[in-house]
Amino acid sequence: MFAFRLATPDHAEQIARIVIDTGEGVVGSLFDGLVPGVSSETLLSAIFMKGEGAYTTDNVLISEEEEAITSLLFAYPASEHKVLSLMEGLLSPARLEPVRPFLERAVPDSLFVNTLWVAGHLRGQGCGDALLLEAAGRCRRLGFTRISLFCWNDNEYAMRFYTRHGFEMAEYLPREQLPLAGHDMGGSLLCKELNGA
Repeated sequence: MFAFRLATPDHAEQIARIVIDTGEGVVGSLFDGLVPGVSSETLLSAIFMKGEGAYTTDNVLISEEEEAITSLLFAYPASEHKVLSLMEGLLSPARLEPVRPFLERAVPDSLFVNTLWVAGHLRGQGCGDALLLEAAGRCRRLGFTRISLFCWNDNEYAMRFYTRHGFEMAEYLPREQLPLAGHDMGGSLLCKELNGA
């Protein structure tokens, strides 16, 4: 029912917009105002176009309607879930250190899902379920048996979705360890074992 394919560098702008929107302020805390007159979206788009570390279109699966991305899965081995060398060189410690938990925490030896997104008009139709099946397939092809991801605890819709799909809390991150305003309930690193699935 859903046709997914790898993204290309031509999708970098749309990918950056979706990752920024779903990140709820993480990217903005890194890049806003870093380069005068250059938006966070433009900077992240350039990173995807160049293909720095895990931030390459080879790690992004999409579906499209009329050249607009309608769903997206951005996932890669947990060992690649780290601060990019480009970020280490450009960002001050004051900017970088508060968001390090988002950029480096993952369950070892897992496929880390950075972003799973479905356009509003497709929600509730099984597209998210299909993306998780794609993630499980990629996970197995890479030789892993589990998937990990970060979720805000106050995002009830996402938490229900992941719980329904067998994800369990691997680590709780209290509000005090997180850099963004809001999200008083903190966040969780979630993990799903694929054995027997």
